[in-house]
Order: sequence, then structure tokens, then C-alpha cells
Amino acid sequence: MSNYTSNTDEFKFQVKLIEVTDAADEEARERLQDNCTHIAGNMWLFEGEEYALDGVTFTVVCEEAMGAYGDLSTTQLIAVVSDTFRVSLGEVIVTDDDCIGDDELYTDWYRCPRCGDSNITASFNYCPHCGVRVKLVDPWHKD
Repeated sequence: MSNYTSNTDEFKFQVKLIEVTDAADEEARERLQDNCTHIAGNMWLFEGEEYALDGVTFTVVCEEAMGAYGDLSTTQLIAVVSDTFRVSLGEVIVTDDDCIGDDELYTDWYRCPRCGDSNITASFNYCPHCGVRVKLVDPWHKD
């Protein structure tokens, strides 16, 4: 469940969650970046008419009314998208085997088993690259 709260007086926007399968040429990528908000992996939020994405191959996963989301972090945005659209970007188990070391922040860093991104710490709920839900299994604490 996200910490996103929506004021009932707030404006709502009709937003499409899209999965992009091809944006090969540079103009298509620019249209995608100009007209959409990247969520994770191939998932983007899109408000507007589909002709604005001419040259981009995508599938509309679902469409919902949503409040403003411009000030949310990537992790918050992924949680809001999961809650609003009732979709799951999946879940992976991260174990000690996925640990790639620690650094001056005194935290361990882990590799995402789905996409290989190595920017995950124990405090993360989602991979910042592919958006999959991350569940860290601590070998020292048994549930």
C-alpha cells in the first residue's frame, strides 16, 4: 500500500499505463520522453491523445483517473501505479547471494535478480530500474 493520499478536491487526469515494445528511432524516443512519465522498465504513464506517440509501438495496459504525481519519487510512483491501476510489476526475492558489497553509506547493495541493476539497498521496496517489487530475505532473521 502506498503513502499517496489524494485530496478529493484535487483534479484528476485520465492516465494510461502503457507498455512500450518499440521506440527504435530517435524521434519516437523523444516523443515518448516528451509526452510520458517513465515508471520502470518498459512501463510509462501517458496523458493525452495517442497520435502524440506516433512511431512508438505500445500496448495500453489499463486506464484510470489519477491525481497529480509529478512530485513523487520513483519508488512512490511505482507504488501509486500498482495501487491505482491494480497491477503488479512482479516480485523477486533478493538474498545474500545477490549482495554485491557495501560502501561508505554503511549499507549493503544488492543486484536485482530480474534486470541486473545493482542499485538496491535493504530499504528498497522496488527496483528503481525495472519496477519489480523487491523482498529481501535476511538469512539472520527467520520469519
